[in-house]
Amino acid sequence: MVLRTLLLADEQPDLAQALCAALTSWRIVVTVDRESAMHAVRAHKPPVAAVSFALSPDTADGQEGTELLAAILAEAPETKVIMLGGEDRALAVRAVMHGAHDVYRPPGNPQELALLIERAHHRHELEAAS
Repeated sequence: MVLRTLLLADEQPDLAQALCAALTSWRIVVTVDRESAMHAVRAHKPPVAAVSFALSPDTADGQEGTELLAAILAEAPETKVIMLGGEDRALAVRAVMHGAHDVYRPPGNPQELALLIERAHHRHELEAAS
């Protein structure tokens, strides 16, 4: 069986553990900063990425995550990016306007995030087939 690849760019180890348990048919590549996330995008070409707005503790305004969203879509426009955080509605709206597939607000049920990831992958496959 070929595992699907998810890029998780998040500084919270609890989320990675929960997703590993919920997404058993996925290979999850975990990164904690923009540089390693972009290296993973180039190396793995993930169909889906989950990116924290608050990727850096130095930028509480979501700028680091938003910049990573733009970089991922510039490198791999077919990747479906789910932004993690989104407590600030304006920030969430801006992310969707700039190409995010969806926005998820943790802490929530990891099964809900897993469903969003599965749906994003399904859309990726449909677009690839067209």
